[in-house]
Amino acid sequence: MQLPILLEFRMNLKGEVMIKISNLKVKKGKKEILNIDGLDTENTKYLGIFGGNGAGKTTLAKCIIGMESFEGEIVKKFPNSNTQVVLQNNGYPFYAKVKDIIMLVLNVSSLEGEIIEFIRYISFESCLNKEVGILSGGELQKLNLILVLLSKPDLLVVDEVTTGLDYETRNKIQIYISQFLKKSECKLIIISHYKEELTSLTEKVICLKEGSVKRICKPQEIELEGEKSHVAVEKTNID
Repeated sequence: MQLPILLEFRMNLKGEVMIKISNLKVKKGKKEILNIDGLDTENTKYLGIFGGNGAGKTTLAKCIIGMESFEGEIVKKFPNSNTQVVLQNNGYPFYAKVKDIIMLVLNVSSLEGEIIEFIRYISFESCLNKEVGILSGGELQKLNLILVLLSKPDLLVVDEVTTGLDYETRNKIQIYISQFLKKSECKLIIISHYKEELTSLTEKVICLKEGSVKRICKPQEIELEGEKSHVAVEKTNID
């Protein structure tokens, strides 16, 4: 299910994602949510956004994809690509069957091949005949991942991709995304508060604190800035 992407991602000749932000401000009433003077993420294929609760991660993501109003400027140049977005709240018809949503979005007449293999890999087969409205938060996140990863995107934007998932499934998703990125030309923007997830999947991370950019760094350097992941997840190394 593809959402309208209003941000234009500027791509250099190597196909790396580059985003430029100037004087970005977001307020909700009198409360300032984001205040970013300048940001340039040039020369990276896999970008992370990191911070604790209330740091402004999701708000920044929504600004980037055009779902949040803001003051300031985000440099825009739309790529000719298949961009897929996973936010924490993606709306599906409550009374639709899960398998029908999957077949509709992926434009297939049956669930077979790599589709059913991935569904079994993340232990989702028992949900196929359920109505969307009774899925748990973790099950909805699995549905989101099925729809976007199996659509073979050129650019994947995900917000808290493993939130609500158990430890085993979280690690399986990390492995699958890591392998998918290595086998494809897909670029990634991932919002997470798991340092280990970012270390496994990204090259560069925007560290947010209280709505401001604290640093742009390599994922291994996050803790040097005092940013602590909230849940310890075993680092996944893919050779």
